[in-house]
Amino acid sequence: MCWVLYLACDQPLPLQPFDREAPAFNVAELTPREEPVRGQFSKPYVYLVGAHTLCGCGFDRGQANPDHPEELETTEASLRSLHAYLSDALEACRNLELYACWDGDQGAVPDHRWNRRLSDFGSRMSWFPDRTFIEVSAGTG
Repeated sequence: MCWVLYLACDQPLPLQPFDREAPAFNVAELTPREEPVRGQFSKPYVYLVGAHTLCGCGFDRGQANPDHPEELETTEASLRSLHAYLSDALEACRNLELYACWDGDQGAVPDHRWNRRLSDFGSRMSWFPDRTFIEVSAGTG
């Protein structure tokens, strides 16, 4: 089972297809099975956001094997890409909404509701608890 991360915005956002030959950060349209996640959001444009692992597992620094430093480096690269994408998306939307959960919990009521700033998303960040809804705004403080 995988972590999944969803992003919602008031405006359409660019897709970034996953490339199995060069795995990296990716953004995709929802599949029919993921449609229940739309109920989490107040915004009309909803996307699945993935790390180098295709899913959201690759955003979690805690899942990188400490015996393989390249895993942590790749995770941090995915987190930097997430930050850059959110930064660009905040130029189109005043704020963004995220929902992080285990695959299969797309329609589950969030256990946590957070407000975060873009500056909270960086390569050193800790990942979110299961079923966390996050409103993201620009700024640093």
